[in-house]
Amino acid sequence: MEEKEIIATDFAEYYEKSMWKKSVLLFAADQIIVPFTVVFVLKLLVEIIGLFLLPPAKAAMDAFFDAEVIRSLIIDTAILILAIKIFNESLCSTIQSLFTEKSEIRKKQFEYLYIVFLLSNFTDILLNPIINSFFVNQNEAILNAEQLTVNPMLYVLCVVIIGPVVEEIVCRFTLFRPLYLWNKWAAHLITAVVFGLLHVLPYVILDGAWEQLVVMLPYCVTGLWLSVLYVKTKNLCFPIMLHMSNNIVAVALYYLFPS
Repeated sequence: MEEKEIIATDFAEYYEKSMWKKSVLLFAADQIIVPFTVVFVLKLLVEIIGLFLLPPAKAAMDAFFDAEVIRSLIIDTAILILAIKIFNESLCSTIQSLFTEKSEIRKKQFEYLYIVFLLSNFTDILLNPIINSFFVNQNEAILNAEQLTVNPMLYVLCVVIIGPVVEEIVCRFTLFRPLYLWNKWAAHLITAVVFGLLHVLPYVILDGAWEQLVVMLPYCVTGLWLSVLYVKTKNLCFPIMLHMSNNIVAVALYYLFPS
């Protein structure tokens, strides 16, 4: 079956240039506007509410909102609502095409998903032990530590469900698509690097942990696989499913083997 038979209205070939501004807006909101706003509002609320609480209750509230997972969950939820508001028609079309696509084409899409899932996990198994033997992955270290302290339902909601959806909308939907129209190879490279940076940049900027730029290599490779799957399936739902699957594996492994 020829690849060109797989058609979904959300893919780059159907990207309208008028959507550039919306894509830039969502990307800026994800990286700058929403995170800073959420952090400011949370700090303000904690201080105000803390005036009426006893010290133990205030300390518990501080610890709850100081958790990386909780902040990420609030930020990602806000970004998801904004993305649905901005790209409502395109995102609805993406989901609809998952169910209305011809059965033989959908079968081919799921075959791509399975193959890329195996390949992405294989490269992770190769790269992570080597890099982790020299450097500590601060993003994973924080998430793993909070996996034992944060409410499991909230943790799974953030890491396995909302997080992957938002990251794929931001990286594949708003960044990769317009870049793909400009240059296919550059789109893959730039999106992979950006995807990697999203996971380590806070530690580089705030903590001066420059070694995290090496740690981000497995994230970049995973980002590349996600973009490859997007091109092959021409439907954002499949990179989202791959991203969720990879995170489910990571969460499950840590629950089973905490050491």
